[in-house]
Amino acid sequence: MARLWLITGCSSGFGREIAIAAARIGDTVIAASRSPEKLEDLKKAGNIIPQALHVRASDEQVKSTVSDILARFGHIDILVNNVGYILEGAIEECSSQEIEAIFDTNVFSQMRLLRAVLPSMRARRSGVVANMGSIGGWSGTPAAGLYCASKAAIAIYTESLRGELAPFDIQVVCIEPGYFRTNFLSGNHKISVQKPLPELEPATSGTRSALAAYNQHQPGDPVKGAAIIVEALTGTGRCQGRQLPPRLALGRDAIAAITSAIDRNRDSLEQWKDVVMATDLCSRRERKGLIGHVTSGPLYILIVHRFSQNTQKPQVTLNIMAPAKVWLITGASSGIGLELAKVAAARGDSVIAATRSPKKIEALGLSKNIKAAHLDHNEPLPQIKTAMQDILSIFGTVDIVVNNAAYVQTGMLEELSPEESLQQFQVNVLGPMNIYRAILPHLREKGSGTLVTIGSMAAWYPMPGCNAYNASKAAIRWLGIGLAGEVAQFGIRHTLVEPGFFRTELLNPNANFATTSKTQRLPAYAELNATTDKNFVNFHGAQLGNPVKGAEILYDVVTSSGVAAGKELPDFLPLGSDASDEISKAASKTIATIDEWRDISAMSDFTAGK
Repeated sequence: MARLWLITGCSSGFGREIAIAAARIGDTVIAASRSPEKLEDLKKAGNIIPQALHVRASDEQVKSTVSDILARFGHIDILVNNVGYILEGAIEECSSQEIEAIFDTNVFSQMRLLRAVLPSMRARRSGVVANMGSIGGWSGTPAAGLYCASKAAIAIYTESLRGELAPFDIQVVCIEPGYFRTNFLSGNHKISVQKPLPELEPATSGTRSALAAYNQHQPGDPVKGAAIIVEALTGTGRCQGRQLPPRLALGRDAIAAITSAIDRNRDSLEQWKDVVMATDLCSRRERKGLIGHVTSGPLYILIVHRFSQNTQKPQVTLNIMAPAKVWLITGASSGIGLELAKVAAARGDSVIAATRSPKKIEALGLSKNIKAAHLDHNEPLPQIKTAMQDILSIFGTVDIVVNNAAYVQTGMLEELSPEESLQQFQVNVLGPMNIYRAILPHLREKGSGTLVTIGSMAAWYPMPGCNAYNASKAAIRWLGIGLAGEVAQFGIRHTLVEPGFFRTELLNPNANFATTSKTQRLPAYAELNATTDKNFVNFHGAQLGNPVKGAEILYDVVTSSGVAAGKELPDFLPLGSDASDEISKAASKTIATIDEWRDISAMSDFTAGK
């Protein structure tokens, strides 16, 4: 029986080739594009039907289009979310409008279409969803950090979605192509920032030149790649008998790049394991007791896996000869942010504890070295820049910036409203970016500084019911790593810290934890929602990580003192034994998938010039 495909971005590139390949095996294809007139030649195939669809339209408009398709054909068997583009520019020079546009096109448009299509797939208990990621989701490339961040977000939310839809027998995969010889590196698919900064040109010119030179010299053959995608999604041909993986690398360059990225992360894990695993709070007796509280779901796996680790309190050594530094810490009213402010002040440094409510910090009666300041990174960039000038006037400078503010939004992807998804990214991704954009001119002018991005181990693994949070942390991961390459020329350092679960207020329903409204919840997810809710309630207050120890280690790492004396600032730092364990497991799982599909993935390359 012929399947019905809905494929976006079919006017060129992979979308077009996938449509042709699917039609060739006898399936019917709804080829969607915002410019359906470009698809007229495809109608000759007889089973390719052009469809006008602008993925950045409203939820209501997208749902209306999908409803029309379902009314005509009765079902959608395979959805391929393919639309995307590259924004070429350094993070500091990208406008708020440019940032919002790339995330809306590359990430939120996929979610909009999923919310429209999934009800019919769930009702039939059948379907396949393929979200197009990229090799860019594994690298932080200067001048392409936003694109890399958007693709990392797609990969991790797709893995979470896979768990959410498994009970309905819906298959989900993120396809991560390498460089394929399409028009993706030209035209409307590669857009440059409107207001580039001349002083950033040395950091961005390498990427710009490389992409321009690589255009139409990419190793991947899109026709071969599309054929493999169709076979993988239908379980036919060379993919017959293979289970669709969570992430499918496509092309030899994708295999090499992902393997290299994982190797680098493994090296960092090994170099810092002795330090970062000394943050555990629980005693052996407490750990054994926790197993009885969380008995199933995503948190159960983490807890049980961690209980084999020993705990040692780190030995703290002060470097009294080091000059005092000025820290700017966001989200400093509680959790690791607050504890880090206390540690830095106790070591003789000055701290600007930034928060939306400075009175909360002032009421704590902390050290005189800690000054509370108003800073709401959800405000427009001009207001953040004004607030930053006030902050700089407190001590005359800032040496270390810790981007720490965040919250957890729970809910199945199909249940989350567009506003909830956008707000999760606003607080956890776009807001921190604006903090950096406001402070970087000062750091560049003085030729030094340290940026600390607080990510999460959640960027590495799926957790159904938390896909928006996981995706936001995957995005900030690669934004931070890409930023590091842009600012190194100015003497500015960067490190990404990815903590495990720490005993803070992050999971407190009354603090930094948001759940979908009960009225938004779908009965189909009732069991999974109940399990997830119960697990989080039981886990709050029982997390393994000690925020005081974590803050002490973080201070040492950033200042190369104490337990980190003699060590260089790492590109990324897993914080906590659970973070080290879970990131290692995720890396091993990815390598295993690459090895399983290596032979088929490599078939998509041009060979002997063909």
